[in-house]
Amino acid sequence: MAERKVGFLRLEKGRVEGFETTREIGLQSDVTVIGRPSTDIESDPQGTSVHVSDDYISRGHMRVTYDPIDLCYLAEERDGGTRNGTYINGDRIEPGKRYRLKDGDLIGLAKVGEEFRVMFRFRETHATLAAIPISSLIPTTNLTVDLQARTVSAGDRIISAAAEGVRPSGFSL
Repeated sequence: MAERKVGFLRLEKGRVEGFETTREIGLQSDVTVIGRPSTDIESDPQGTSVHVSDDYISRGHMRVTYDPIDLCYLAEERDGGTRNGTYINGDRIEPGKRYRLKDGDLIGLAKVGEEFRVMFRFRETHATLAAIPISSLIPTTNLTVDLQARTVSAGDRIISAAAEGVRPSGFSL
């Protein structure tokens, strides 16, 4: 029988009872429920194990389960969904659908405006994460930099424009 993978969540942002930012939350049990704790056992039958102190987070907001057959961790927003959502790497997940977590994935809870109230990074190892090459993030066709106009365009769309007299630190035109 294959050995169980060891996973943990590193708190990147938010208030979780008993944990400070950058602290690791071990995923030792088969099911880890994350959310505001409930005092009513009927509305939270599994019991929330990671207590988030934030009114934008639902009770039993999400769960991370370990799949002993595929030897992986799965993330799932609670059945019926949440008001402010659960996101993996910026993409909102469907309630009740399981998503396989990969080392380094960012899990965002409760997007309010453009900000997540709580962020976790999923890790299966203490190894250093590999950086994504910048070339994979920037389109290689139809990208135009106009130094005089101080704009960057992709095709016909301006994606960045510097205000007159404003220069990013360490950058000169």
